[in-house]
Amino acid sequence: MSFPNFKALDDFIRQNYADQVENALNAQIMFELKASHAYMSLAAYYMRPDVALENVAKWFMKQSDEEREHATGFIEYQNRRGGRVILRDIDASEKQEFTSLVEAFQFALDLEKGNNEGLLRLHEIASQNKDKDFCILLEDKYLEAQTKSIEEIGRYVTKLKRLGKGLGEDFFDKEILESC
Repeated sequence: MSFPNFKALDDFIRQNYADQVENALNAQIMFELKASHAYMSLAAYYMRPDVALENVAKWFMKQSDEEREHATGFIEYQNRRGGRVILRDIDASEKQEFTSLVEAFQFALDLEKGNNEGLLRLHEIASQNKDKDFCILLEDKYLEAQTKSIEEIGRYVTKLKRLGKGLGEDFFDKEILESC
């Protein structure tokens, strides 16, 4: 599949916005959308009547919404800077069913760590291209929030390991996630 040559278009608002930053941001947009898709898959799994952990499902759906909001924010930024947004297909999540909440939240933790790595790469590329405006946006809006998400999910994994399967997972669903 080929894309049109956007460089031929009049980029009248583009200023000091490097191609490397534009390309890295498109990659991050796709990662955010893929994470949203994976979280939605997790939510759908925990909504099933044979799994029935409603608060877990709501929590994963909320995470899906947040990742999609991040992608939307990056899309708006890309357009504001005169970049071109290129969206690609999203593959199905490699994991569709889980044997425990520990496994599901470990999967979520790995997603968040991957997302953080992408944001750090994006920051590095923006820094190398002296794009201070974008570095500040990443630091203020995304990187700190990402660190907090990793910590939160890591704590959930710790608690779930302590609680165990079965009734421990029910307790986690009712008592811990109900407040979220």
